[in-house]
Amino acid sequence: MSEPKTCFVIGPIGSKFAPIGSPERESYEEALEVLERVITPACEKFDLDPVRADQIASTGEINQQIFRHLRDDDVVIADLSGANANVMYELGLRHTRPFLTIQLGEYGQLPFDITAVRTIQFSRSERGLIDARKALEKALEVGISGDLEAVTATRLWNETLEGDLRHEPSAQVGAIGSTAEGGDEVSADESAGFLEEIVSIEERFPVLNDVTEQIGEIIQDMGQLAESSTAELNNAAMMSLSTSSRLSIVARFGQSLQPRAERLLQKTTEFSTEMKEIDSSVNNVLTFLQGAGDIDRETYLPFLESLQGTARASRGATEGLTQFESSVSVLSGMSKTLRRPIHTVSAAVGEMLASMALADAWETRAARVLKDKYNELDD
Repeated sequence: MSEPKTCFVIGPIGSKFAPIGSPERESYEEALEVLERVITPACEKFDLDPVRADQIASTGEINQQIFRHLRDDDVVIADLSGANANVMYELGLRHTRPFLTIQLGEYGQLPFDITAVRTIQFSRSERGLIDARKALEKALEVGISGDLEAVTATRLWNETLEGDLRHEPSAQVGAIGSTAEGGDEVSADESAGFLEEIVSIEERFPVLNDVTEQIGEIIQDMGQLAESSTAELNNAAMMSLSTSSRLSIVARFGQSLQPRAERLLQKTTEFSTEMKEIDSSVNNVLTFLQGAGDIDRETYLPFLESLQGTARASRGATEGLTQFESSVSVLSGMSKTLRRPIHTVSAAVGEMLASMALADAWETRAARVLKDKYNELDD
């Protein structure tokens, strides 16, 4: 990014003057933790100076200044934890603007109707906040580069009247029972039902499991390669070999690591694509289960167990990958031959973090269905 861009942060603020232990004080401390440990360090990497409503120093009506930030700032980052009404209102206003908007929030504290929009979800733990920061860095990198897919609301608000099918009386698209282009009637009977959705999702689980296993094998192979190269370097140091000899060892490691990193990125992208393709169907099924009447336990339980298994597999693969990335990232300054493979590994980490966010969201919703609807808890 050639020049600093403006960045506004919306989210729960609470009150730092409220009594310790009160909801207002806890909200303040939790929001500040996300700002200081996730948002600010991620923004610093891109020369962004994130500003929150309580940090606006200029005089004038505070609401007017907030609206100007929502309208004009290049980047808005929305912490949706707790589904605060003011935050959701401000997010809705921002969605009318064709600029970069990134959503994040704590697991279990998001309204279901917002999870359809890509949202970085995190657990409030040491590792969870680190993962959230990395995911936010990846989202900023993609968004600032211009590879930005606007949400439906933004596209609709900003499309021109010319060619807008909503204003063409002969082509009303997307409403059940209306006439689509070509004159065919869209029937509600054509949409997939509860069981069809489950079958279509379960058909993808073997593919997901297979790709997860392949990712694990690649990570193991890269780990063995790193151990071997580290042993070589240690031996070279013990033998007081020249710097050029040690550089040769590092160069061989980088050259051997690159094809493995590329295959890893290919597989993590494949996994992420599969997850995104079934995300809508998974949430449709979970929404149906939440709102439907009594359903035989054997009908839904295998599906929920498969979701939980996918979440565990995704989490395990992501943890292994992030650990490997951490171990090799410290080497990136040793030689230019390591920069490309390490960058490729980081891109793979970004894909897995996005997948893990989806899987964790499914697991959270599945647990809520079991608890609220069926009065059961996941073992």
